[in-house]
Order: sequence, then structure tokens, then C-alpha cells
Amino acid sequence: MGGSARLGRFETAPTIVDGSSVARAKPAPDLLLHAADVLGVQPADCWLVGDSTWDVLAGVAAGMTTIALTAGSAVDAATLREAGATLVLATASQLTELLGA
Repeated sequence: MGGSARLGRFETAPTIVDGSSVARAKPAPDLLLHAADVLGVQPADCWLVGDSTWDVLAGVAAGMTTIALTAGSAVDAATLREAGATLVLATASQLTELLGA
């Protein structure tokens, strides 16, 4: 069974939102809150996966679970934790393993 089957498939086509949809960029939570609204889900039910302090700060401000990846990041794990990351992983492969995909 593929990872998307374990996580549940979306019943709609993929949705793309970008910074042009909101007035304030990260670390403000505006884009993340807009994305949750477009998807019709509560921010508390969302995960933000990012690799920067601004990503983590935006996720925390939006009330989302924040997962930070250090692979390719310009900041270290301690800095991402200090910003409020719920979980810090070294690689995207670790996230895949965590999801059982």
C-alpha cells in the first residue's frame, strides 16, 4: 500500500497557494492560514514541513504542527527547535519513514 493510501487520498485536485494570495509573507502566518481555509481544514489539523526559521515561526503562529528538516537548511536543529518546531528531522527520508510511506 502506497504512502498516499495510508495517509488518505485527497478528494479534490491539488491546491496551490502562493505569496501573491496574501498581504504579509512568512514569518507571518497569513499564507498558511489561507491555505488551510482554501482546503477547508482547521490549522490545528495541518502540518507545516519546512527548512527555515521563518517556516517554523509561520507554522507556530498559524497553530500548526511544525516539522523542520535540517537537510539543505541554512540553520541547525537547535535553532529550529528554538523557533518552536514540534519535530526536527535530518532528512526527508526520515519524514517518509515516520509516515510509514
